[in-house]
Amino acid sequence: MHDGLPGLYAALMPLIEIEPTYRLGEERTLEGYFPLFVATGEGGWRVAGALRNRDLRMVAALNLGAAIQRSPAAQEALRTATDGPLAEAGRLLAAAKPN
Repeated sequence: MHDGLPGLYAALMPLIEIEPTYRLGEERTLEGYFPLFVATGEGGWRVAGALRNRDLRMVAALNLGAAIQRSPAAQEALRTATDGPLAEAGRLLAAAKPN
């Protein structure tokens, strides 16, 4: 198991359970796209864009990104959880880079 996994899990779990910021329409528009809705903050939704495919993974990623953006605690937990792997990746890239 990766050393940072428990911290990453702890940072992300509360974010997955919050109300979504984005949702995807179920029917294609006349132009052939699926409408992407964003919460207005007043209990309603407005069209924010559109996706060519009904890609629910993309909507989940958008919701996770929006949740992280709104949560300084989650940002700090993610920094802490990923600091080791990111630093190691940087060291490996620097070592592989020709001078």
